[in-house]
Amino acid sequence: MPLSVIRTPYVERIGTKAGPIARWMLRGRRTKHWMRTIYALRSAWQLKRASLAGGAGEKTSKDYWQAGKSVAGIHAVEPAGEIVRRFAAADFMRAAHGGLYVIMGVAGSGKSTIGAQLARVLGIEFVEGDDLHPPENVNRMAAGIPLTDTDRHGWLRAIAARLRSAKRAGIGLVISCSALKRSYRDLLRSEGDTDVRFVYLAGSPALLAERMINRRGHFMPPSLLESQLAILEEPAPDERTWVCDIRETPDTIVGDLVNHAA
Repeated sequence: MPLSVIRTPYVERIGTKAGPIARWMLRGRRTKHWMRTIYALRSAWQLKRASLAGGAGEKTSKDYWQAGKSVAGIHAVEPAGEIVRRFAAADFMRAAHGGLYVIMGVAGSGKSTIGAQLARVLGIEFVEGDDLHPPENVNRMAAGIPLTDTDRHGWLRAIAARLRSAKRAGIGLVISCSALKRSYRDLLRSEGDTDVRFVYLAGSPALLAERMINRRGHFMPPSLLESQLAILEEPAPDERTWVCDIRETPDTIVGDLVNHAA
């Protein structure tokens, strides 16, 4: 059953996880009732003590009764059945999902955002492809110098190695990679996994340029977008790529991808 815990300074101090003895007792058919009784008695005692407190540094009833403050953070109300179904679907995806996904597209298309969110929903690991670039590549791009096929070769092989490792371990993986050319994608298939699924984030040059200008904290300058668009080879029909329109919101895009992956 979904459970809401109101975040207060007291809750942050005591935490929400049971200790090893409590966890052991809660697993037993009989001992779980004893542990619940202990929790109930302890809570009643602490609440009574807090209601009488008032001195500095002591817990007061405000540490326990905080419901009014939590209402401000509620943005929507959903039927309990819908929440339970969503939790159950997420648990199933986490337990069963072993897919390998490469989120591709030029700079500014949202690969990191979509990739991280998709991985989170599927309950699998996300790898930021840019983190696998050697320092020389990062320095070149930061200086506004486009990478060549030779520059990218070692990087693509590093990404392929992560795909291959996940495949051997039988676990799912989402990784971001521009994968601009068909030859790049073929390398990821041949050295990574033949069944890897590419997700192409497609957008107009104007929208991509706007995003690049507004992006902060990334080593790649907006000036490199043109060079990426110049060599981009959009996936052919035989590549069975899932194409997403970046004009849609991240939630909409990820929702569609999850439906595909289910």
